[in-house]
Amino acid sequence: MSERWKDVSGYDYEVSDHGRVRRTKTIPQSPAGRLLGYVSSWGYRKVDLSRGGRKQEALVHRLVAMAFISNPNDLPEINHIDGDKLNNHVTNLEWVTNLKNVHHAYASGLMQKGERNGSARLTDAKVLAARRRYVRGGSLRAMACEYGVAINTITRAVRGKTWKHVRPTEEG
Repeated sequence: MSERWKDVSGYDYEVSDHGRVRRTKTIPQSPAGRLLGYVSSWGYRKVDLSRGGRKQEALVHRLVAMAFISNPNDLPEINHIDGDKLNNHVTNLEWVTNLKNVHHAYASGLMQKGERNGSARLTDAKVLAARRRYVRGGSLRAMACEYGVAINTITRAVRGKTWKHVRPTEEG
């Protein structure tokens, strides 16, 4: 199937249904037709669009979705169906709610719960211990200091707002 191109509204750029972006107007630093983009620290392909001497970053998957996928319900987010943030082909994108996007990320293993999440400072065992201490009157501030987390983090964990998957076993 051939690649289709559409204008990026308000800019001298085009986006394709294959997830590529190119300039339509030649400027001294960049000839027209040159493909653009880089990968952000979050793993998404981005481009710098310029207009009137001002640059604006844009996520390529958003440009593709806005150009090629109707959004009659005005949904706010775009989901990569296969979970690959760099696969910006129109057939891999869909408009979704934030909740559906998060559910998809957990269901497909893109996001991990609890201690399997690489940025978690708590562990399942620490959350269980903190919950036991809290029930016995333990200080949230002391536990936050001990575990090296913000007081809000330990408060939400012991009250079951986060770490919902952690349940005490019959032994303890």
